[in-house]
Amino acid sequence: MCSLISNYPLAKLTRFGTGGNALLYAEPTSTSQLHSIITYAHEKNLICCIIGGGTNILVNDNGVNGLVIKLSGAFKTISFDDARKTVVAGAGVPLIKLGLAIARRGFEGYAYMGVIPGSVGGAVRMNAGIGDGQEIGNHFASAMLFDIKKCTIGEVDASALAFRYRTSMLAHMSAIVLHATFQLPELHGRHKERALRAIQELLVQRSKRHPKNPRTFGSTFKNPCTGRSAGWYLEQVGMKGMRIGGAMVPYEHANWIVNTGNATTYDARQLIEIARQRVYETFGIQLEREVVYVPEDLKGINGEQ
Repeated sequence: MCSLISNYPLAKLTRFGTGGNALLYAEPTSTSQLHSIITYAHEKNLICCIIGGGTNILVNDNGVNGLVIKLSGAFKTISFDDARKTVVAGAGVPLIKLGLAIARRGFEGYAYMGVIPGSVGGAVRMNAGIGDGQEIGNHFASAMLFDIKKCTIGEVDASALAFRYRTSMLAHMSAIVLHATFQLPELHGRHKERALRAIQELLVQRSKRHPKNPRTFGSTFKNPCTGRSAGWYLEQVGMKGMRIGGAMVPYEHANWIVNTGNATTYDARQLIEIARQRVYETFGIQLEREVVYVPEDLKGINGEQ
């Protein structure tokens, strides 16, 4: 079994930089190590949750009274299969790294992967994307999952995960993505420069409208099915520039919250609740959170969180 670290500060694992400590923390580098620590968590009746890139989460200021896992080692590898026209990426691989690797092979149409922060596992869980149909579910073929409750491993395909806008069945399952397989197109000629240029163009576009402060968990709410973005509604109700403690809605984008230096998770959650309530009172629309609350939104061993 890999090392277990007590009282580990989770704030340093998140892009927003807030949250309390984990009772126990581990970075398994293999499936056997993962199995061992999950079994240990069962024996001690500990809540168990996994953190990927830490880019779209808010960790409770009280931390996690259980075991927090971050996949490493073998879970951070990328393998191309030219015969099957697929690429297999470990759940711990940064999605941006995967997007760049695909582009360097000359495959086009995957540029969105090269601009979304976070891990492959987290991206599959939330069906990460950038709009206009550019999302994980469109290229996902299959994944190997570790069932936390049963300590078993099984393969699932796209139909089993029922991808929808910014979510999948994984959000309702007590399972960990070990690695994911993505389908690649037939390659007629090499287009490496064009594929890399597409990523660069997306980065430029996003930099113009996203906050300059990197300490953010990204989009706060999912876009509602109204034809208007969540950001538009939030701007209409005056959220830009609003601040509670060290958490602030930036002027660049009303659907983001940044940590100005000393924010707490409580500060951010207060802003989120004010934003949600204002939009509901003004437009009668219930915005759905995109940011994940840890540990509240994560399925643990007992599947009760």
